[in-house]
Amino acid sequence: MMTSSPTVIFEGLRITSIRDLNDAAQNLVEGFCSGGFSDHKTNIIKLFEEVGELSQATIKGTRQDLIDEIADVLIVATAQGAFVGATAGELQDAIERKLNKGLARLDTLLKTENATEYA
Repeated sequence: MMTSSPTVIFEGLRITSIRDLNDAAQNLVEGFCSGGFSDHKTNIIKLFEEVGELSQATIKGTRQDLIDEIADVLIVATAQGAFVGATAGELQDAIERKLNKGLARLDTLLKTENATEYA
């Protein structure tokens, strides 16, 4: 018995925020799941595949190849969040938290480097 899946069409889709990206990923996840095509376990395998393609684009691709592969990784990673019900707000909070942690680490490294340089 075939399951009918909804037609998902993105005409003129514009991503201007994390919320837009999360909403689009949620639509993709709903479409894939309703058609029986994917779940969070198969999606993580897809994410590994996309990261591999990003690695190849980094080594021997063009700038546009690299940009396209970064986009693929972001889309599939966001879809993984949608599979587990992550909201746009949760993703935004996590991104801000991770960026702030990285910036604090960089600040510490720079201060250590400058202290050593002027010692």
